[in-house]
Amino acid sequence: MTDEVLQFGGDFCVARRVAREPALIRASPSFRQESAASAFARAVRPRPLRTRVRLTSRRAGKQRRSSRNVYRCLRSMHGNPIADLYYRRHHWDFRLGTYLGLLRTMSIRDMVARLYSSSLLKTQTFTRLKRTRELIATLIVDGLDSARGQEALRRIQRAHQGVQASNDEYRYVLSVFFLEPLRFNELYGKKLFSEPDRKLLLEFWLQVGERLQIGELLPSLHGWLEFQRQFEAEHQGFTEQGGALARVSLDEVVRLVIPRGMQGLTRQALLGTMEPKVRVALGLPLARLPVAVSVNTLRFAAIFGAGTRVPTMDSAARS
Repeated sequence: MTDEVLQFGGDFCVARRVAREPALIRASPSFRQESAASAFARAVRPRPLRTRVRLTSRRAGKQRRSSRNVYRCLRSMHGNPIADLYYRRHHWDFRLGTYLGLLRTMSIRDMVARLYSSSLLKTQTFTRLKRTRELIATLIVDGLDSARGQEALRRIQRAHQGVQASNDEYRYVLSVFFLEPLRFNELYGKKLFSEPDRKLLLEFWLQVGERLQIGELLPSLHGWLEFQRQFEAEHQGFTEQGGALARVSLDEVVRLVIPRGMQGLTRQALLGTMEPKVRVALGLPLARLPVAVSVNTLRFAAIFGAGTRVPTMDSAARS
């Protein structure tokens, strides 16, 4: 028995798959059903068929944006080593490491009130975390000198215009975006970063810091690690506001990428891979899973959440 397909615009898909997902696709009365061989013969003709498959408007728009993001990401990796590092070779380490880094900033007791309560992060946690992820992805994929990259930098600057923070506090926030993925990779990564990768990562974030007009940027990873250690020794500690924000953010971060059935396990995995002093400073409970189990859970969850799809600044604008 040959597969029946829906033919549209030179492409075709198996009809049985469509039948299992009636909410996704609603075919117009003019769609054609034919054998796979016949459909292929029609598909290779220079003139495409005019048969149309009409998707429901909401899902159709989401599907088109997702497809554009995939191709945009694949194109970006050609000649863009930082995008290749982030979204192909070490995608899992950067995704979870960045989320752990965001949680780490909430452990700075004298910064969390000014840096977070003055924004809408407390009341719009998911939207703000999603927007942060999308702006960072735009800088990586499109480049700092591109029109999209320049707009992303302007958005970041506007978001922090009303925040009273010292240069050291901005340096600390900048540092977690590369130091935490490095820590995560060293402890849990399947393949360690090479020395050129570490240099590339540092150079990229130094450029971001320069564009954001952050002063006293350190030239070496060792210098940044020492700065982070000293800064946390002076300023890290538990606050009610930081703890409450960390609990909410832990839930919302998981919602960004993890399917619903895996979210509870992944929260435990994040708690298990979080540095102990950070977890204590945030007032978060001990993980109920051993670290080895947590890491395997993260790997399994990343199968569903990871991939070449890159969030866009367009969706951040709609938020």
